[in-house]
Amino acid sequence: MKLRNQFYAPALFISLLMTAACQKDAAISDYPRSEQTKQSDSDVPVTAKTTVVGSFTGDGVYKIISKSSTRAMDVRGSSTLDGAQIQQSAWDGGNAQRWRATKLTNGYYKITALHSGKAVTVGDAPLNDGARILQYPYTDDLNQQWEFILATESPFIVNTHYFIRNRLSGKVINVEGDAGWDGAPLIQWPGTYNNNNIWEITRLAD
Repeated sequence: MKLRNQFYAPALFISLLMTAACQKDAAISDYPRSEQTKQSDSDVPVTAKTTVVGSFTGDGVYKIISKSSTRAMDVRGSSTLDGAQIQQSAWDGGNAQRWRATKLTNGYYKITALHSGKAVTVGDAPLNDGARILQYPYTDDLNQQWEFILATESPFIVNTHYFIRNRLSGKVINVEGDAGWDGAPLIQWPGTYNNNNIWEITRLAD
């Protein structure tokens, strides 16, 4: 009897360890993917959409404000030219700072400046980090298609703060160098939880 108990105790211990491991795996899988890979608030990649209802409600006109600088997404000099730089600037309410989101049949959005009717486009080398965000006539290219993804990591306000991610590159609209001044250009950059990657979206009257 004593010998049998010596074998039974280790077997019971191993069984308990396996049960605990299974419970841990199940608990991890309950979290969104970004929670599983999180290292810090500044390096969490944007990995998936969320089901939380936010301030972006589909087709309509929006004000888009940088979480980093509190400046608005804007077409430089209110230009109507092809290739004009999209930048940040203090909100003035002009149509060069008002953006129409239009849902496409594939579920992505085109984003057009109200004053020019031209689309937000990733410029030359559209797969590269740092590629410029420009306006061009809409041609249904993948570098002109976008998705709005809620930023749900603390301390961001879950119903107003978004990443704007490009379909072609998977990168997001970013204020270059985390600049705080008017005229700083917008580029694309990998989607991490840095303030200059995140935008406050407010719907305006059409």
